[in-house]
Amino acid sequence: MVQDLHFLDRGYANIVEKFRLLGADIRRATILPSGMRVLCDEPLSDRTTLRVGGNAKFFLSVNDRSELATGLAWAQEQDLNIFVLGGGSNVVVDDAGFNGLVIEMTDSSLKVLEESETDVLIEVGAGHNWDQFVSAAVNMGLSGVEYLSGIPGTVGASPIQNIGAYGQEVAQIIEAVNVMDRKDRTIKTLTKEECMFAYRSSNFKTIWLHRFVIVSVEFRLERQQSVDHFGQGKYSRKQVLWRLRDKGEGFSLTTIRNAVLEIRGEKSMILSEDDPNSRSVGSFFMNPILLETVYLKVCESLSNLGIDGTNMPAKIVHQTNGTSCSNGDDEPHVQISAAWLIEKAGFYRGCEDEQFPGVALSSRHCLALITKESAGASATSLVGFADFLRARVEKLFGVFLKMEPTC
Repeated sequence: MVQDLHFLDRGYANIVEKFRLLGADIRRATILPSGMRVLCDEPLSDRTTLRVGGNAKFFLSVNDRSELATGLAWAQEQDLNIFVLGGGSNVVVDDAGFNGLVIEMTDSSLKVLEESETDVLIEVGAGHNWDQFVSAAVNMGLSGVEYLSGIPGTVGASPIQNIGAYGQEVAQIIEAVNVMDRKDRTIKTLTKEECMFAYRSSNFKTIWLHRFVIVSVEFRLERQQSVDHFGQGKYSRKQVLWRLRDKGEGFSLTTIRNAVLEIRGEKSMILSEDDPNSRSVGSFFMNPILLETVYLKVCESLSNLGIDGTNMPAKIVHQTNGTSCSNGDDEPHVQISAAWLIEKAGFYRGCEDEQFPGVALSSRHCLALITKESAGASATSLVGFADFLRARVEKLFGVFLKMEPTC
């Protein structure tokens, strides 16, 4: 408790300093007519998993649609750019920060809309922690997200890049996405067909990038306790199921979730303050999807360099979980491993370059770029290192690696 209040007449600067010494949280803020508090010059590095980047000129947390509409209207009046921040696990904030309004969605509601003997339709607020939603679904005996366990971030961010892992993608279970139009602040319900989900992409990353704010997502999940996915032919999924088989554990939603969490933990893909390798956005690059003719040229390039390409992880894809990968053409496509290309280009786990201080490849996962707390990491160094890696890959193999996070 503050006991010596005589300092109050010494001016605002003394007040701020006194409260700072007392451990109080004093931050400049703008109070909207509705009473909502907009923070000014708010640090964003602490709100991201990479822990780098500058400040937001304005920052606003909203918990419902009414607050979101108020925030959007104020930003429009002030002629401000808007960026919606989820869990900060798939974004690289520029060192200069963001010269506009950053909105954080905090609605973590979860409600059942429909139920039948075979499935359940659930609406989940955009601010709900993704893995907590997965945990709740598994505990309810609902299948469709168990292989997506441990992915950081929020539910609202999941449709944007169509998150996926171990043969499962969120597009498989999304029924609809509820959004607010940034201009007129009306609510719209978009079907999965309208969202045009593809490998780590959707219309939210392209033509709708600056149009909508996701407020909630509707998922249709199957009632299923006993799971037998062993014959589905997905190698990455079999990694999980082989582990369960070797342990002598049965295939259930719970055991699958636990195995996924275990595997992700071994790759530092579970956020932990004690694990420096988890200061990342997970996979920094997407696995390239190439026309079959381009893939054959890549194999030729590998052969010319004396590299055996027969063991390069690759699979033919026509569609990914019902969404087109081929941009409308019928020619077969081949998805190859970005991590394999990075390693064959001469990079190894844990490697770094003095040109880019404070950043490195994870010592556990070649697709993850990490920042080092004690080495002066910056967003500039991180993106520079990423460009350095993919420039080498493109020069050697003719393959351009696309970044997963928003930069």
